[in-house]
Amino acid sequence: MAERAQFVDPITGRPEGDRISPSAICPPVPSQRDIGVHGLLGAGFRDPLGMAFATQLKDMAEAKAKERFPALGTGSTARDAFRHFYGASTLARLVGPQRARNILNAVEVSGGNGAADQTMDTWNNHVAVTMGHDPRYRRMSVEDIFDIALKSGCLKVNK
Repeated sequence: MAERAQFVDPITGRPEGDRISPSAICPPVPSQRDIGVHGLLGAGFRDPLGMAFATQLKDMAEAKAKERFPALGTGSTARDAFRHFYGASTLARLVGPQRARNILNAVEVSGGNGAADQTMDTWNNHVAVTMGHDPRYRRMSVEDIFDIALKSGCLKVNK
């Protein structure tokens, strides 16, 4: 079971759980999430524009994650889940879900993560791409969709 982060409203000091939409439904995540074999170089050849977007989003996602979770480390925490969610969801909104998944899978091939981290990353990428492209969340910010996903137990966090 994934560890769940507890968020507190900075003004009232009460848990923010009541802000979750009751209609929030976690998208199904396939147990087998193929990461492919081509890596970043192959993805760059197949989709140079998509990779250019992804490269820009990587730095933006890292900065936003550090700003949002300054006290957390980068590996397998809610900060890492946010970084993946922000980048994956935004990329899916820019280039579409299939192109986003192809690029994100290429990152996982080239990433050198252990099995647990790769499982977490591919899970969170899948949820982010699916929710980021879902019409129910179209008018919401990626940050708000992340809050719904995390608080609803849709995301994996290893630490």
